Amino acid sequence: MAGVHIPVIPLRRQMFTTNPLKEVPEDFPFVIDFSKSLYFHREGEGLLIGMSNQNEKPGFDQNVDEDFELVNLEAAIERIPLIERASRASHWAGLYEVTPDAHPIYGATDVKGFLLCTGFSGHGFMHGPISGKLMSELILDGKFSSVDVSMLDLSAIVALETIVKDLDRADRALIISQLAPRMITKLETSGLHGSRQPIAFSATLAEAFELA
Repeated sequence: MAGVHIPVIPLRRQMFTTNPLKEVPEDFPFVIDFSKSLYFHREGEGLLIGMSNQNEKPGFDQNVDEDFELVNLEAAIERIPLIERASRASHWAGLYEVTPDAHPIYGATDVKGFLLCTGFSGHGFMHGPISGKLMSELILDGKFSSVDVSMLDLSAIVALETIVKDLDRADRALIISQLAPRMITKLETSGLHGSRQPIAFSATLAEAFELA
């Protein structure tokens, strides 16, 4: 876009909802099984259930993969057996805009006036308010004030992309877990590594959310 390489790819994600389940309490929490990328939470009087397909290829297909939906359903039943008695109320698929480390890209590019706020990898709604505030600060003041997101600029993610692009999924995940979020910020010019962890970044965003 605008002659700028932006390492963001479209990746399909899908989910489905169940009919009402009286066994699910009103205060049922959002639950994530990280070992399977499986998640579910209360939706109306039933549940919304989704799971990441680790074999999904980048693309713009937004049709529901019903074969993978069965894989998702089996994993959900293993975690919550009562789902075996549920029926499907609805299902749909959409696209995540994903970066190599699943963190967003903020800031300027080499094209004057072309600023980036993209690549939220499924967390855009959550981070939307503070991201809008950050971009307004950058446009008006020339810098981020509410939260330091300078490590999430374009040069850092391009450097990370170069490191992991030829690795298989397991090695890529290992490298990213050690470097994210962009511990190689300014790698080309400084040779220095940062030290912030994803959990710290998320906590900082959560605090800054109160400012938005």
